[in-house]
Amino acid sequence: MIKTSSILIAPTLVCLVARGNSPIKTNNIPQVDIPTASIIVDFSVNNGTGFANVFGVGCNGTTVADLALMKNDLGIPVIRLDQPLGWNATVPETTITNYKNNIGDVANPANWHWNTTINDAHHAGIKVLLDIGYFPPWLTYTGRENGMPKDLSVYQDICMKVYQHYKGIIDYVELGNELNGVNARNNWSETPGPLCDAGSPYSTFDAAFNAVYKAFADGIRSVDPNIPLGGPALGDAAFSDGTGASHLAALLENNFNNVNFFSFHVYGRQTATSDDHFGVYQNTAVKKGKSSSFMTFMDEWGVGGDPVPAEDREGIEALPYVGLCLTKFYMENAAGANIYRFDRAQFPSDKNYHSLNQDGSPTYKCRTWRLLARQLGLSAGDGSVKGASYSGVPIAGAAVNSTGVRVAWLITRTAINAKVTFKGLPDGSYSAQVYEASGSNDATSVRQTINFQVNGERGDIRISAPANSVVGIEDIRGM
Repeated sequence: MIKTSSILIAPTLVCLVARGNSPIKTNNIPQVDIPTASIIVDFSVNNGTGFANVFGVGCNGTTVADLALMKNDLGIPVIRLDQPLGWNATVPETTITNYKNNIGDVANPANWHWNTTINDAHHAGIKVLLDIGYFPPWLTYTGRENGMPKDLSVYQDICMKVYQHYKGIIDYVELGNELNGVNARNNWSETPGPLCDAGSPYSTFDAAFNAVYKAFADGIRSVDPNIPLGGPALGDAAFSDGTGASHLAALLENNFNNVNFFSFHVYGRQTATSDDHFGVYQNTAVKKGKSSSFMTFMDEWGVGGDPVPAEDREGIEALPYVGLCLTKFYMENAAGANIYRFDRAQFPSDKNYHSLNQDGSPTYKCRTWRLLARQLGLSAGDGSVKGASYSGVPIAGAAVNSTGVRVAWLITRTAINAKVTFKGLPDGSYSAQVYEASGSNDATSVRQTINFQVNGERGDIRISAPANSVVGIEDIRGM
């Protein structure tokens, strides 16, 4: 329960769906005459592509049942999963010499350890962003998972064999996970980072990473010339200190043809106007010669902190907060985003990152995915972003989804009565269905139907929404 203006109101997510030529049950929910918020949607405006992959997730571990829920119930299109080379998690512990001579058959992938969740995700119909993270400790100068490989030919061979194992069931391959030395294991937050430690011949992160990336790309390209490759999944200090753009520029200068996307992490509380650097990275890539369709992935995001806040766990606060972030990423044409993380809670009072309860049931934030990704169809394929202006709410959005259906939505943290104005529609009679996701409504069925008129290519509806809610409008067409 959230206290608003001294009145306890259950947090809510609301979605509107307008359908024509279909029998629809109408629930007579009272409309309030005086609006406290205004949203203007203009379908004549084209603001570029809205990418389905912003509704992605990341997992440390999941189950077949959880993957089915993600795909079929919540509409999640892509998942970031790792095949970690660190901790001897893939290749058994050995030495460089023994690997090269295949002593004990250690270079044979049949004897390696594999992440079966990757196969499960593919069979569930979810695209896979594979992160080949870290390095075998026996291969590095530091003797740790985050050090620079001593022999890049061995590392290239490992990357080639990892990709061969998963070829055909993964959709993107990423190198690195916060190797710029931030928010990492073993207290390695020094500058320029662990790739330059303990005898490494490289004095800067960029020089070291570019050498590793070339070996990574050469290994995979020897098997598949077309699979999208990218990295380096920069830790969020590269976002906050502004070095991310220079890292991207250096990567493109040295590995231009084999960089298909750039990935980075951002932790911190987002607002509708906060800078998440999608635009900065996109502009950097274009200046270096990439096309405007170059992909930038925020493949980890969350509020973060210690303790982990409710928005990153099961709290009701996560419902509108996730809605705000997903809307922001979609409306600003981000190519992809993966929330950290969509695992189950490990125990009932788990305060770590999670999105599912211990028993696998969805937390409140899942209702946001169900509404935006599935009910509005925003994750079914790439859509077209339309005009949306607003007052009295944190953010609102509008699009034509991949099936050609007009949709719009808003997010609010406080109870509101909203006037929603549609522009750029042919004159005529329309019908809008309202969905709600809240503490008492899970967005699986229509809450309300509203009929309205469009005159002079402009029509209005009124809708009420409790605190912490998202209102969405889908299939806006004449009756």
